[in-house]
Amino acid sequence: MKDTSFEIQKKIDEIYKNKSGEEKLLIALSMFETARELVISSLPNNLSERELRKALFLRFYGNDFSVNEKEKILTNL
Repeated sequence: MKDTSFEIQKKIDEIYKNKSGEEKLLIALSMFETARELVISSLPNNLSERELRKALFLRFYGNDFSVNEKEKILTNL
């Protein structure tokens, strides 16, 4: 779905084109941290650190791996 007009997208692209690599990296890191916080807020509060790592992995990357690969990764988290 694309709900941004062509003119606005051009302005956004121009803004990002003029940012330094460091600024772009900081924006990406901030976006990831926000997404992480949103996911954590949707999980039960009583998860152990290990359970939290597993839940985050599954939410972010669960569709990117086969069942066998996920089992191996989850075993090591």
